[in-house]
Amino acid sequence: MNGGRHTEIHNPTSLLAEHFSRLTLDDVPADVVAEAKRFLLDMIACVAAAAETEIGPLSIELARMLGRGEEASVAGTGERFTAAAAAYANGRLGNSMDFDEAYPSGVHFGCAAFAAALAIAEARNLSGREFLLAVIAGYELGGRVSEAGGAYLKVEDGKVVGLPDVWGISTCVVFAAAGAAATAMRFDAAKMAQTFGVAGASSPVPIGAKWATEVDLPNTKYCDTGWCALAGVFGALSVEAGSTGIPTLMDGERGLFRMAGIAEADTNAVAGELGERWLLREIMYKAWPCCRWIHYALTALEELLRTRSIHPQDIHEIIVETNPCAMSQRFLNPDPRNFVSRQFSFPHAMAMRLLDVPSGALWLSQELCLDPQVRRLRECVRVVEHPNSSDILHDMEKAGDRVVRRLPSAVTIRTDRETFRAESEYAWGDPWSDATRWGDAEMASKVAALIPDADVADLLDRVASLETQPDIAFIARALRIAGSGSRGVNGHGNRNDPNGGE
Repeated sequence: MNGGRHTEIHNPTSLLAEHFSRLTLDDVPADVVAEAKRFLLDMIACVAAAAETEIGPLSIELARMLGRGEEASVAGTGERFTAAAAAYANGRLGNSMDFDEAYPSGVHFGCAAFAAALAIAEARNLSGREFLLAVIAGYELGGRVSEAGGAYLKVEDGKVVGLPDVWGISTCVVFAAAGAAATAMRFDAAKMAQTFGVAGASSPVPIGAKWATEVDLPNTKYCDTGWCALAGVFGALSVEAGSTGIPTLMDGERGLFRMAGIAEADTNAVAGELGERWLLREIMYKAWPCCRWIHYALTALEELLRTRSIHPQDIHEIIVETNPCAMSQRFLNPDPRNFVSRQFSFPHAMAMRLLDVPSGALWLSQELCLDPQVRRLRECVRVVEHPNSSDILHDMEKAGDRVVRRLPSAVTIRTDRETFRAESEYAWGDPWSDATRWGDAEMASKVAALIPDADVADLLDRVASLETQPDIAFIARALRIAGSGSRGVNGHGNRNDPNGGE
């Protein structure tokens, strides 16, 4: 399914290298720059808050293994590390709660663009303007690589039936980091292409299909985004030191995309319309720390909670309607026993929102997982296929691409006295709908909720004027002040009561 936009490009590697080596901030439209700043605020909040989870100490310890130094900072600690080590830790933290942005091809890669740009910018004392350009370049490159295969869907007889036999997201995460690092280091086209070759060859294998069969999910998730960020940064640093790779790695039938399990890559989506099509315009933000597939149903639930008086103790059944890709056992799991499994459980997400638990570290805590009220609500959840779930195929055909922007979902809640139902085609934080699109106010609220101990007003002002900032030391300071985990955001990006629940 290539869609109407597919035109084969035989040399995507060189086209991308030439484009990003010449890119300046003046080339980037004003609305894309504004979105990049919102994205930066989101990543700062997600990384800082994640330092207070079980992944925080682990990420710091692994950064120590990779190397202490005087170059760059890691969230949640005042220690200093090498740029490579800092990229690893912050890159892993960014995705550890599944609270980071998403792209409609069904992947996350922004955490690597952020972590790589931050590490190089700190190490080389770059200006805010240089850092911002590196972040934009990394995000755009990661998104284009992710679009090579589009959304991970298995289609039979015109219907979505689940996930493909081979899929994974690690490659686009590596390239987001590589693009950010190479841009920050001001590489010319030749060194940019070499960075793609070295970093791309270090991409982890696509483990998605195997991962999707697991129930007790590992804390490295569908890929270790820290390792991917490290691969991208190390690729750029090693090229600077003299290493060489395959400078045409994305090209040809035996190129990168075939290695990543993509049988038919859309190379036009990868390297077409450079300078015209900006993927940051399609970024999706999250109000809840869980898989994006779950957010559509949570948005429907949010509508019920806004318009109806529903008491959790009265509920005896919750029916979630979703798509077949989100119906494997990890999504149905009523007893998610670890930190990552809770991020992929419909029953857990429904219980957390119904009990008004703040979005953040508390949502994923072992303490709440064992709460009797939480356990009872999770047992009430039943997940079924939405009758219009395959509409996404018609949307792709109409749009001429292979990404998912609309996902019909619904939630029905039954009590002894009443039944409530709401549908949602978009998720809160999606840019496709005026009702769900986030602006500066929603993002500022998420930041304030996740890092309440930081000087949020100062952070917002400095990011808003990032082009004029002489350096990015203020971001490193914000990251060192980890979120307390006692607050979070509700479905409309506002602060909740610290205690949450009933």
